[in-house]
Amino acid sequence: MTGGETVRGRVFVVDDDTNLLLALKQLLSAAGWSVEVFSSTSDFEARIMPSEPGILLLDVEFPGDTGLELQGRLAARNDERPVIFMTGRDEVALAVQAMRSGAFDYLVKPFAEKALIEVLTRASGIEVSRQQERDEELRIERAYDSLSPRETEVMSHVVAGKLNKQIANDMALAEITVKVHRARMMKKMKASSVAALVRLHERLRRR
Repeated sequence: MTGGETVRGRVFVVDDDTNLLLALKQLLSAAGWSVEVFSSTSDFEARIMPSEPGILLLDVEFPGDTGLELQGRLAARNDERPVIFMTGRDEVALAVQAMRSGAFDYLVKPFAEKALIEVLTRASGIEVSRQQERDEELRIERAYDSLSPRETEVMSHVVAGKLNKQIANDMALAEITVKVHRARMMKKMKASSVAALVRLHERLRRR
């Protein structure tokens, strides 16, 4: 790739076949992907954190471990990256198990380059959406944490549907003071309306 080309996404390839790892790294790198390869599930787990974005292209069977077991461990750590399984066995039961476990898709070796690129492209769209969601969750949390105790209290009253006069009475404050706290709180939360604030508050409650 040249310096002006855009990386299509990040892919982690985990397989104990070193020849396949090399071939996939060359293929996907040439197609515009950022690729990292791992020869074992333990190697991948030791080097990649759940917070690191990227699609996982994962073999099903390893000595002493399976891709399905790795997927289960990732799920337990709330690692929601798209997982695409690769296998040399075209078995319906195995495919069903993988999909039920939350796999994004399933490829039977040897698979065509076109099929691989197509499924990675679809998975990349999901990964981008999830990353945007994670970024927005982080922004909301940081905004909420930046509120003063008074602003936090005012927010709780506003999302409960109370008017400034009612909030002032409940908090034993002047109404003008409530308006100031409310305006600052809305600005920090980047809420354009009470309805928008309520939606943000609901997301905070689900943390």
